[in-house]
Amino acid sequence: MWGGEIGDSTPCLPVFIGPYWDVLLQSQNCWDMLQFVRPWRGIRMMWVDTICMNQRNLEKRTSQVSHMRHIYGEGSRVVVYLGDDVVTDLGRFPVHLNLGHINSAPSYGDAFEKASVGLVPKIYLRSERIHNLEKLSSRAYFGRVWVIQELIASEQAVLRIGNNEFKADAGAMFRISLPQGAPFNWSQTRAPWVQYLGQKKALIQEIQKMSSV
Repeated sequence: MWGGEIGDSTPCLPVFIGPYWDVLLQSQNCWDMLQFVRPWRGIRMMWVDTICMNQRNLEKRTSQVSHMRHIYGEGSRVVVYLGDDVVTDLGRFPVHLNLGHINSAPSYGDAFEKASVGLVPKIYLRSERIHNLEKLSSRAYFGRVWVIQELIASEQAVLRIGNNEFKADAGAMFRISLPQGAPFNWSQTRAPWVQYLGQKKALIQEIQKMSSV
């Protein structure tokens, strides 16, 4: 989301583009996201809507929007950035987990307990604890209509929470819905369409119906 959790999409920070360092102002949340995804070595090719689409030219923007499903469908993955209050950088290499393990993954709980005695970085003090799928789906990001086709058309999405990087794809969503144990009911969340993540053949009408609830 351009404006992040607080909804502030004001262009206020410079992003330098091209060999001549042309300047494009972006929101605080977009700037934070670019800092987060910047590789520590080498280069990384990414599509960022607010940068790659000409937002000031309605004709060009409309033309580019028609290609969105193809762009996200051909990408290797979609990076879901939930904000600097959720993402922490405790090390170069995060712990890689399946999204279905979010309930049992190392979370912010221990960090909050240890913060008072100075055993964890201060960044944890302003982190929101996301410890289950219901809490995750309550983030403002999942209330944005644009992300529906981005996540459904993509092969895989990754979500960084704390120092854990969760992988979500069609297989992960299927395992979350299995009847064994306690299957998660997406229909009771603000984003029931998430259950179709990575399933390119999902019914568009059904998704649109869910997103309008």
